[in-house]
Amino acid sequence: MKVQHRDMSRLGFDDGLPPPRTCWPTATQRLLLQACLGGPELAASAFAAWRARVDVFKLDHGSNRLMALLYRNLERAGVRSPEHDVLKGNWRYHWYLNRRRLRDFAALQAGLKEAGIPVAGLKGLPLAAFYYADLGVRPMADLDVLVPRDQAQAAGEWLIAQGYRSVWGRVDAVIAKGNGGEFVKEGTSVVDLHWSVLHDCQAEWSDAAFWSGRVTRSFEGLEVSMLRPEDQIVHLCAHGMRWSPVSPLRWLADVAAVVRAEGERLDLDYLLHAAGRRELVEPVRRTFAWLDRHLDFGADNVMRRALPRLRPALAERIGYVWRVHPPEGLPGMVPAWIDWRREVVEARGVGAGPGGFLRYYARRKKISGRLAAAVNLAVMAVKRLLPWAVGRVGAWRAERVSG
Repeated sequence: MKVQHRDMSRLGFDDGLPPPRTCWPTATQRLLLQACLGGPELAASAFAAWRARVDVFKLDHGSNRLMALLYRNLERAGVRSPEHDVLKGNWRYHWYLNRRRLRDFAALQAGLKEAGIPVAGLKGLPLAAFYYADLGVRPMADLDVLVPRDQAQAAGEWLIAQGYRSVWGRVDAVIAKGNGGEFVKEGTSVVDLHWSVLHDCQAEWSDAAFWSGRVTRSFEGLEVSMLRPEDQIVHLCAHGMRWSPVSPLRWLADVAAVVRAEGERLDLDYLLHAAGRRELVEPVRRTFAWLDRHLDFGADNVMRRALPRLRPALAERIGYVWRVHPPEGLPGMVPAWIDWRREVVEARGVGAGPGGFLRYYARRKKISGRLAAAVNLAVMAVKRLLPWAVGRVGAWRAERVSG
């Protein structure tokens, strides 16, 4: 049964808004995040400035997903907006849906465990229950469930036996080409079944480390296995700090919730090690730097102690450009770079030099030799650079005129 709260149609998002330029918040979205996450004084001033810029009933989808969190933080700050009742209805709507998802997760976990398949929760449910400590503030589109890769086939077949349908085709075919697959069943939550935690690093050693470090916590009598806090941060930064047609603002709020809840208990040595092994120091460093620069919460000291130690390699800094911009134009010039770096990380250093990338690129493009690959890259750079530069200059002029 699909549930539609009476207020949901009043808090929608506008499909006509332009797609984001990068994964990072705009100035207006930054004000919203400050209103959602800041202390009383910052929340009040940021909300007033944000509301003056936007129509609350005509938001981009990324901002719309933060409305329940905005309601709760304004309540704590003692700020009552004209849209208070609508925002409260939005929070209650997600609280109700997430209560249902909690029950669905409990049934799913019990069934898989009975079948001998261990389960861990990813993203939404653990974050809402244990870090936000409020099921209503963290909307979820589905249940993200992690199982061991060698039992993914059995888990998918178990779901199908329970009446679920694989959205992406046969289970074995999906396992061979990705890190997760979606399963749907009428009347229950959509299940996003994962057998690898990261898109960026699907090596067996990486997932084995995540599994060995996981923790189990209790919420309302339900035992939930999940990633340890430091691994949560690595996962959230890697998953969130990449360009998407929907502004991925929520990853910043999620990381802030974990850092705020754990505080001094965070093991920075382990965090540095976990991010470094997977070449994900740059996402963690930039996320921490943004939160430290724009928010005012009690975990600032933790981030400031971590930042000097988060020193990404040059390859990560180059990869960052491809991660955070749209695939069109100059930033998408060498999409093979990330795939190659993923192979390097998973192989722990094989072919890690510049020559290794040219050999990989030549093999991928079926080009004979490194010199031919370098020439191909140069030609592609020129073809992409000119229209990209013209577009950026045009956008800059438009902003100057409108400003």
